[in-house]
Amino acid sequence: REKLHGHNYRLELKIWGRKNSDGYVLDFGKIKTVLRGICKNINEHVIIPSLSDVLKILDNGKQVSVECEDESCFSFPADDCILLPIEHSSAEELAEYILQKTVESFSVEYLINERGVTAMELFVSEAPSQSASCRIDFIESLPTYPEGKRLHMSCDAKPFIANERSRVNKSSSVVRRQVQPCLLKNELKPQKLCCSLK
Repeated sequence: REKLHGHNYRLELKIWGRKNSDGYVLDFGKIKTVLRGICKNINEHVIIPSLSDVLKILDNGKQVSVECEDESCFSFPADDCILLPIEHSSAEELAEYILQKTVESFSVEYLINERGVTAMELFVSEAPSQSASCRIDFIESLPTYPEGKRLHMSCDAKPFIANERSRVNKSSSVVRRQVQPCLLKNELKPQKLCCSLK
């Protein structure tokens, strides 16, 4: 396991789409409000990946206890923790989680049908030269979410980490893994496999 440590993160959101009659793709004020709200919930908390397969997590409402694979144990006041539905507290998974919450805050229908958004990419930086991004491409307008339509999400880590170099082409500086979400009842549900919209 890694030693217990913290980060100060920086976010960047890129949005692609049509320029609307009001002169912009999506109002910066609305974007800032949504992102600040998501960040406020995470800020100054111990991030615990609740979907981890290597951590045993016990939350009794007052304390959150975490036991690691190597039998190391940590106990934190519950108010100082946030349990996120991620497997690892990596920049890649934080980018995926924050982008997911951003899309949910606006709603897929609003982004695609009302604003004409075609793609969104969120970057999480741990340092000026160390960031990860997650991108969602909205393939087509989905007014009724008919079967067969798909969203594609991919996460990139830049630069690649030393223990992941073997998986990366020597001419490449990007580690890529595919993550496709599933839309069910107008909500994004992260999945490891590609899911059709229903």
